[in-house]
Formats: sequence, C-alpha cells, structure tokens
Amino acid sequence: MRVLVTGVAGFIGSNTAELLLEAGHEVVGIDNHSSSLPDNVPAGIEFHEGRSGDQDLIRSLGHLDACIHFAAHIEAGESMHVPEKFFRNNVA
Repeated sequence: MRVLVTGVAGFIGSNTAELLLEAGHEVVGIDNHSSSLPDNVPAGIEFHEGRSGDQDLIRSLGHLDACIHFAAHIEAGESMHVPEKFFRNNVA
C-alpha cells in the first residue's frame, strides 16, 4: 500500500512510518516542522515539507491508498483562544 503519514517528523509519525516501511509499505510523509525536527524524518520515505491542509500538495502526491493523520497543533492554551485554527488542522 502507498500510505501518507502527516506529521511524519514527530515522534508518533516517524515511528509509525518506520513500522510501515518494515511491513513493506510505500510511505509518503508530510511535515512542516512546526513542532518536530527534520532529522526525525525516516530514511526511505518520500518526504514533502508542507502542511497537511495544502490541497495542491496533496493532489501532487498522486495515488494514495491510505492516510494516517498525525499532524496536529499541540498548544492547548492557544486552542482556547483560536479554536478554529486547531479544528481545521487537527480534525477537519
């Protein structure tokens, strides 16, 4: 399967991507590094720096069989003041 992992440079995303690679899947990763480090991107994946909400970027990836969405804003305090920002990125 060709699997998109958003937030692929984060702890959960990078570990999930490695497990998918070990299982023989083709992994495409997206991350904007807002709360992660570029060094966390696993070797062997097709990586794109960007936002999961960038529709042009997503369309440019071609066929995908699945998407695992780990890209998220994590600032709980800010989410109380700007909930629509967090909803758009974390849920919608």
